[in-house]
Amino acid sequence: MGSYLKLGSQRKRPEKSQDSPRALVKKQKSIRSLFCQNKESAAKYISNVEIGVFPSTKEVEMISRWSCSQQSRLDQAKINGSWQSNGWLGKELDFMLSDTLLVVPINESESEAVLSKITAFGDLRSDF
Repeated sequence: MGSYLKLGSQRKRPEKSQDSPRALVKKQKSIRSLFCQNKESAAKYISNVEIGVFPSTKEVEMISRWSCSQQSRLDQAKINGSWQSNGWLGKELDFMLSDTLLVVPINESESEAVLSKITAFGDLRSDF
């Protein structure tokens, strides 16, 4: 992960390691352990930030983030037309892209049509 994010490049070891296979396995286990500890610590910080406490790693009571009343309000908003319809991405791409740029067969499924529109959008390479 560190090399992917280009962190700690100054600590990079040479390709040929002088460590024994047993020492390499021990180092890998150590790194995995440190990663897990840091991940758990980060989750604790995040849960405290959600309630407005920082920096703190105290245990926070877990509450559901999506209630039944929120779901019923969302369902009602969809019925009222106040929420995005299922085909919103296709409509947005139709609006931004002219039909001459897209060649979509009539019998193609909606998901394939949206994917082809996204591909065409990426191929434009122009600012709007």
